[in-house]
Amino acid sequence: MTTPKLELLLWIVTAVAVWRTTAVLTSSKIDPTILTTGAQAALPDLPVPDSTLADAARILVDTDPFRLNRTPPSVAFGAKPVTDHRLSTPPLRLTLHGVVGGPPWRAVIDGIPGKPTNTVVAQGATIGSLVVVEVGADSVVIQTPDTVLTLFLSARIP
Repeated sequence: MTTPKLELLLWIVTAVAVWRTTAVLTSSKIDPTILTTGAQAALPDLPVPDSTLADAARILVDTDPFRLNRTPPSVAFGAKPVTDHRLSTPPLRLTLHGVVGGPPWRAVIDGIPGKPTNTVVAQGATIGSLVVVEVGADSVVIQTPDTVLTLFLSARIP
């Protein structure tokens, strides 16, 4: 079947469906009293104390995730507040001195706070607030509380 014939057939089917739906909707007779009495019977009149409504309104306003002032929160949802480490600690001066072994690699790093020089670390190691994310053949990725550092070897020794 060619495209024009198929399109014509689909238009005819659509027109018949619209005509049939209109005929069914206009010929059906719905008693409006059934709708109103059914709705009233489904919802009995229950007295609601004013204090309950006031408490519900207070809770709704206090926990409204769509704040009316439309300002972003100071902390992301579910995140713990982070203290500003930039003001309290000097910047890290980490240096990658070497990579030892073969997969799995181990890195020799200098400048880790509280550790001696030339500390050997492996992937997944946690040292204070530093996490060694990845150790490669010539680089190390370290995650700090506020950034991710990538250390490279200055010269590669074969």
